[in-house]
Amino acid sequence: MRKRFSALAVLLTALLLPVAASAQPASVAPAGCPETYTLKINVWENAAMGLPGVLEVHQRESYSLQFDKDTRVSAYIGEVVRAAALEGKIKWSALPVRFRASLINEESIAEHKFGVVGEQVVAETFVVRGLKVLKFPLADLKKWGAIRLVLLEGDLDSPPIFKATGLKEIRFYNRLPGKKLGEWDNNPVPDCIMNVHAIAGAV
Repeated sequence: MRKRFSALAVLLTALLLPVAASAQPASVAPAGCPETYTLKINVWENAAMGLPGVLEVHQRESYSLQFDKDTRVSAYIGEVVRAAALEGKIKWSALPVRFRASLINEESIAEHKFGVVGEQVVAETFVVRGLKVLKFPLADLKKWGAIRLVLLEGDLDSPPIFKATGLKEIRFYNRLPGKKLGEWDNNPVPDCIMNVHAIAGAV
């Protein structure tokens, strides 16, 4: 009798295991990917300036005449700020800031010439309170070299004023040497979602 019970238990386990496995949620890209890409604009409270390495990168960015990972808080801060947010050390800023969003082509990123030679406005003005999501068709990302976010109104410590333009701006690159789709290629999960980061001024 015990042998029959053991055999039945083995059979039931074999039958139920595939059901349990199939019940696990699958990791899927959002609707529209890869024809539509999502850029999340995060504005963090001022405490983010005190996270490891942030102030040093911010100081380099303040004097830089180019946009690259080593001199941009927005490109550096991602992993650092996510870890701090999970630990409850920082949160999104509640202060509203106003941006202008556009798609641009530059003179030559390979030669570190960042003058804008073409521009298509995506949003003339929009407000971010902590987090804002923008969507971009893949066709536009292939046509334009970068997404440009310019601060119009509000208090941000980061980004600093970009010396070449006199504006506080973030550029996210769709086109970089050796990359298929610029900074989008840096995404470890191919879900067509990436982030940029700004830090609010002290209250």
